[in-house]
Amino acid sequence: MAATESQRHLLIKHRVAIVQDMRVRRILDILYSQEIVTRDDCERIEAKETNADRARALLDLIPEKGYRAFRSFRLALQESYPHLAQLLKGDIDSPDSPSELQPEDDLESILPMLVEGGVPQRPNVHIKREKALETLRNGLQSLQNQEGWVILHGMGGSGKTVLAAESLRSAKLIGTCFPGGVSWLTMGKYHCLISQSMQNLCSRLDQEYQYLPTNIEAARDRLRMTIARRYAKMLLILDDVWSWRVLAAFNLRCRTLVTTRDSTIADRVGGHKVLVPLQDGFTTDQSKTILASWIKQPVESLPAEASAIIDECKSSPLAISMIGALLQRRPDRWGYYLELLKNRQVSRLRKSMSYQFDTLGEAISMSVDNLDPELRQQYEQLAVFESNVKIPASVLAILWDKDEAFVEDDMDELASKSLAKIYPRHYYDTNKMMVYGIHDLQMDFLKEQCPDLPALHRKLIERYDATCHGQYHLLKNDRYIHDNLISHLIQANEISKAKALLTDLLWLEARLTYTLPSSLLSDYIKIKKLLNDEDRELLEKFAELVSVHSHLFVENPRPDLIQMAISQTGSTTIHQQALKIARQRRQEKFYLNWCNKPSHKLDKCLMSLRIHKASAACCSFSPDGSQVVSSSWNGDIQIWDAFSGASVAKFDGHGDEVVCCCCFSKDGRIASASLDETVKVWNIANESLELVYDKHDADVLWCQFSPDQANIVSCGADRLVKLWNSRTGEDYATFYGHLDIVRQCAFSNDGQKIVSCSDDTYVKVWDTQSGDIRKDLLLALTHHDEGVSSCAFFNNDTMIISSSGRNVITSSVKDGSKLASFRCFGGVLCCNVSSSGLYFAAGLTTSALQMWHIQDRQTVAVYKGHNGWIQSVSYAPDDSRLLSSASDETVKFWSSNPTEDKFARVKLRIFFTCSFQDDEPTIYAPDMQESLLVYHGLNSKFVEEYSEGRSKIRCCCLSKDETLLSSGRENGEVMILSSIDGRLLQELNGHKDTIIFIRFIGDRKRLLSCARDNTAKVFNENMTVSMYKIDRLLQLFVAKVILYSFVYMHLLLGILWDSATGNMLYDYSHSGHLTDCSIMPDQQSFITTSVDAIAKLWSCEDGRLIRSYTAHEDCVRSCRISNDGKLLAVGCDNGSIKIWDIHSGKELMTLRGHNVWVNCCKFSKDGNYLVTVSDTLIWWDLRNGKKLQEIRLFGRYADDIFFNGDFTHFVTIDSESIVYILKRLT
Repeated sequence: MAATESQRHLLIKHRVAIVQDMRVRRILDILYSQEIVTRDDCERIEAKETNADRARALLDLIPEKGYRAFRSFRLALQESYPHLAQLLKGDIDSPDSPSELQPEDDLESILPMLVEGGVPQRPNVHIKREKALETLRNGLQSLQNQEGWVILHGMGGSGKTVLAAESLRSAKLIGTCFPGGVSWLTMGKYHCLISQSMQNLCSRLDQEYQYLPTNIEAARDRLRMTIARRYAKMLLILDDVWSWRVLAAFNLRCRTLVTTRDSTIADRVGGHKVLVPLQDGFTTDQSKTILASWIKQPVESLPAEASAIIDECKSSPLAISMIGALLQRRPDRWGYYLELLKNRQVSRLRKSMSYQFDTLGEAISMSVDNLDPELRQQYEQLAVFESNVKIPASVLAILWDKDEAFVEDDMDELASKSLAKIYPRHYYDTNKMMVYGIHDLQMDFLKEQCPDLPALHRKLIERYDATCHGQYHLLKNDRYIHDNLISHLIQANEISKAKALLTDLLWLEARLTYTLPSSLLSDYIKIKKLLNDEDRELLEKFAELVSVHSHLFVENPRPDLIQMAISQTGSTTIHQQALKIARQRRQEKFYLNWCNKPSHKLDKCLMSLRIHKASAACCSFSPDGSQVVSSSWNGDIQIWDAFSGASVAKFDGHGDEVVCCCCFSKDGRIASASLDETVKVWNIANESLELVYDKHDADVLWCQFSPDQANIVSCGADRLVKLWNSRTGEDYATFYGHLDIVRQCAFSNDGQKIVSCSDDTYVKVWDTQSGDIRKDLLLALTHHDEGVSSCAFFNNDTMIISSSGRNVITSSVKDGSKLASFRCFGGVLCCNVSSSGLYFAAGLTTSALQMWHIQDRQTVAVYKGHNGWIQSVSYAPDDSRLLSSASDETVKFWSSNPTEDKFARVKLRIFFTCSFQDDEPTIYAPDMQESLLVYHGLNSKFVEEYSEGRSKIRCCCLSKDETLLSSGRENGEVMILSSIDGRLLQELNGHKDTIIFIRFIGDRKRLLSCARDNTAKVFNENMTVSMYKIDRLLQLFVAKVILYSFVYMHLLLGILWDSATGNMLYDYSHSGHLTDCSIMPDQQSFITTSVDAIAKLWSCEDGRLIRSYTAHEDCVRSCRISNDGKLLAVGCDNGSIKIWDIHSGKELMTLRGHNVWVNCCKFSKDGNYLVTVSDTLIWWDLRNGKKLQEIRLFGRYADDIFFNGDFTHFVTIDSESIVYILKRLT
């Protein structure tokens, strides 16, 4: 059936609107799927050069296809262009048509909802743009029964915000489509505060929840759940969106209205979408209505100058509103304002303004010139702020020296004259302060007109100085000054004061409490170039204190900066300043001085960051070394500043983990490989996805740009290496031959060869130029016995480096021969050669980086600091820095200077024993050889070496009176020495294997030893032996006649022995391996713990189970009973510690602070305090459950801690052989 005349008429009538708004390709796909158009039709239409030509061709085709084609076309438009579909329904709408919606029906009923949702008020002078309003409401109506997006787009100043707010003033629309309410968020040009906006929304929607999410991913999940459960049909309005990142962050699967200048951001989200274009300005009639409304006169009575002013203002809603506000006060100045517009120096203003309208500068100038003198002076002072910054009323009150109430009145007047905007009150602020902003064009104008900007900055600084009397660390957090004070000082030329603040620990402590560390590090970078060498060196020490711990200052609660500074090695200035502050606070805070702190820096870490919220899989420098790109297991890719850690860009789009590769090209692109079986190429400049390569059939594990950026090589679990065009994705070659997963691939410097490595143990070299599959393979290296994890060319493409297991091997490209082999300290997960080709760095399973000199085959540096496997390592282009990423979610920078360590430490074992005399410790610590080393005093001075044994020491202990020192050795010997002078007093034999536990019993007349020969021996004072044959390998702990068994491999029982006969008395069962025990002070019962997450209290008399302590969250690794026998502390593998009332079995509190297993818990003598040992040392006040202090170790963990009777001096040794003698500042 042919198209009707009515249908043809509608297509002709609305042809211009359809051609302007419709994107043809999507509509064609729908019509083709319904067999309305043929493939030939599609190809003919697609051949047209422009979208408008394609739209005209489609409109010409529809009538030829008949009546059914018209209906299908209208339905196709309904999904994405409901306003166009509405046009094709004709003048008579169906009963449920959205056009029946009345804009003002029963507005009072929804007014509270609009106010609570933050919807802006209607301007004092407002004009209804009926057509635009109807189109927008039709789009919103399409969200009635489905989630989706309505995108209102148009030029800046075109009135998008006012129109969006007006569209919501309809009770019928709200009641029918959005009964869940509305929430309005103003985003702005800069997307760096997305997380804060999401926190605000979380706070608004879920006021009962006490803790705000700390990152975008957590906020998105929280909002998605909250909206789905409690606000199912809520409308979210994102106003003034400039970046697609905002839409990505707020992709909450809900109904969303977006206002933006850039309609292309809609391409970044899926689901139902409606695009609503808004004309850039008022019509002449609308402009006249606005002017007439301001002066409260009929349109007909407007003078002739009105049309000329409208022409000069280019019908801009913002400009017209400004002129109207001026005329309201002086309606007789039409000619005057027109003359000003014509005579202004437009060209000069235009050059200083980055804005689309030619004459807004003139409108701003006239608005400012006609303010009252006092208000004009205040307005001009706003030039001290940066564009698009949100200015709290409290900040303006300080600048203008006024009460906040007067500030609000003044800003209300400025807003009424279109010279300022008022943001909704901050939902995160308990005082609900008013916040204001100035349009960027207006701010540019103010700065251009300001005669002395430095003086203005000095004025703001002086006003803040007066509020805190020069003690800037006491400044109230007004959500502005801490982030911006250093910038104001620099612009005021107060460089010395800025330097003083950046080297003031009290200021840094306050700053890091309220701002992110990247913001502070950016300030260090800004000021460093303005200082002399001496000041710069001092500043760098403070910057290092922040940068090395940056990853900790994004956590909540924040770490104690003063304690960190006390423990900072290598800087006397910082240490002395921190000690002074700590002594001043010693009455209210718990601080510890590291008495034997080394005077030199213990590691080469330059900066540590937590960029990702999952394992950091890969990282690499940009070609100029100024930026870093990194990827993670949660699928995100981030580009960030290599010196401050500030985020530059973020890319989301992979459907799975981006586990192995993200690399820069020299032409402003990055490529990423993912387990979603794709490689994606991203454009950095516009932060867009440029290409998706999906021709792998399994996980893609690596990719790299060719030297000329034209091609990319990729490899993966499909056992293939593919070479393809980086712009088009066209395949050039596929290299077959590997028999297992291909882990990595790389180009040679000339791009003519590719090297790849695989789990099949082969490293293969391929020819990229041959074009013949039979000649592609140039070399197959067989030097490895295990799967190969990494490979690369180096030394001008004459050598290949590859790694597998614990070995790194270099080979000749010429003949494939092995040149050298390097045995590393742990399994090699990745390696990278320096640009000079002299060194390589290997990332190990031991959480360390090992750097080698290739020619000398010597280790030149070992970097330790990560707490997880090293996933990636990369050199800076100038080889000055080394970059690593690890499964502990951190990315770290290291100094790659391979100079020899002049402060090499003696390697000590982690187990030791210690005694105190007059608060002076004496430490007995085994070394890695056959000796016991003795250190004495608060400075851990080396005293003596006891080396009487003939094998390595595996355990040691002191007698109760601290006069005897016993050690157990690998050859089964037990040595008893004098702790005074190290004389060998007794050598005990009998064990046939390594001693794993040794302890004096009671009054030093008996000694217990336990060995790997499955025997335990008790030596009495005459050195006669009682032997206990043990069926399993045990470690024993004794009190009187109790020998408590500790698990080694498969032990599930604790056993009670008779020390006189060696007979077994009782078994103490757990359902998992035993881990620790502690004896009650009365020695009538004891506690055992196990991997079964249970602690049990047993009777020594009859073996009876008295009580079980459950509800632990993980394996229970350590336990300790308080000296009064009332409290039990239990340390778990998830880092938590539970405190129990032993007798009642009641759980008193759970302490959280460690990140990994708790190796040791010890009570103070009075039972009021607890110290726990893990990856850090933490002191707790058990009277309130609060953390008193935390010391972060340089090693990965410690095993034990000793302290004196009054709990003021502490000693431990960490896994890096670093001795800590800590003294509480009292």
